[in-house]
Amino acid sequence: MLSADDGFGGATTRLVEFSTATVRSYPSDLSGQFALLVPELLYEVNETQFYTLDLEQTALPLPLAAGPTAPRPRADFHLIPGPR
Repeated sequence: MLSADDGFGGATTRLVEFSTATVRSYPSDLSGQFALLVPELLYEVNETQFYTLDLEQTALPLPLAAGPTAPRPRADFHLIPGPR
């Protein structure tokens, strides 16, 4: 996944498949929103969903459920010394 200057002050995204020498272009910069998972999926980092290279949402995985919350610890870290 490459971000490129579009020449007008904006950015575009290009997905380059080096083994087949193919390039797929998108009119906006997707690098802050998606992570490329090879060979053919984009992972939307805010929604935690997968998309095809055509930017169509896939059925799986389901969104992550919110986990239990706990109060913040009283210390920044805990040190457990090991045996000497």
